[in-house]
Amino acid sequence: MYHFRHPFDFGEKSWQQVAQQLARMIAIKLAVLVVVALAVYLVGAGLIKVYVHETTAPTSANSYALQVYKDAYGDSCNIAVVRLENDELYATDVAQSSNGVGYGADVLAAQINQAKEDDSIHGVLLEVDSPGGSPTGGEMIANALKGLGKPSVALIYDQGDSAAYFAATGATAIIASPFSSVGDIGVTSSFVDYAGSNTKAGNTFEQISSGKYKDAGNPDKPLTAEELALLQKNVDQEYQTLVHEIAQNRNMPVSTVMSLADGADMPGSEALGKGLVDALGDRTTALNWFAKKLHRSDITLCDPTQTE
Repeated sequence: MYHFRHPFDFGEKSWQQVAQQLARMIAIKLAVLVVVALAVYLVGAGLIKVYVHETTAPTSANSYALQVYKDAYGDSCNIAVVRLENDELYATDVAQSSNGVGYGADVLAAQINQAKEDDSIHGVLLEVDSPGGSPTGGEMIANALKGLGKPSVALIYDQGDSAAYFAATGATAIIASPFSSVGDIGVTSSFVDYAGSNTKAGNTFEQISSGKYKDAGNPDKPLTAEELALLQKNVDQEYQTLVHEIAQNRNMPVSTVMSLADGADMPGSEALGKGLVDALGDRTTALNWFAKKLHRSDITLCDPTQTE
């Protein structure tokens, strides 16, 4: 028969033996507690470190946080790299994640602001490869660059069009590949009208809405002359705002930007002559620009994508 033995039942041992056994038990338990506490501390410290770094400079991808890069590669880098690489730029990362590749303008602006607050960072390189998207998103990034208080370069690779170009105009200088697509300045709200197809299919649009213009632009109903005039007015107002902000950012006459803002893109080589970019080149050109601007030769990029 099995007899239960209490853990503190020491049998017929002498008090010296009992004391030794108790000491061993206590030492073992203390050692276990120390190991557990150390493990908890190390894990907790790591989690807190990541949490703090990535909430003060939030990003939807952990590897994009500037501090995570510096934790992995050291603090010797001094130019932060931020990438505007989008199939279509959205203002928020929630919309970006749902609709396309890249990061929302709010995340990119947060990365720029993180570089602003880091005294070891002396400038920002915005690498641009995007056909554009949200004008609000472009404005958010441009404003973050203008508020940086440090030199910045927007480097356009294949595409720096529309809202992506708008974002680039917030930089101190714009460098583009001679083969890049630059400009495409304009605003669109076009859509496909399915009203005719619905009629042929025997479908009837039943309008149940409040407000005269609430269904303006609904592709399942014909667009009235008044609705068309309203939508065109809104687009024209956004266009005027876009042109004025680009002109201010680039220190160009509004009339000059207006003449270029016909919705067409142009090669980087032509954009240079039109004043839309400041130089032609690549990363090396940007590094040399920073070296000259900052009067230092030790230009090192903090490229968070290297931690992926």
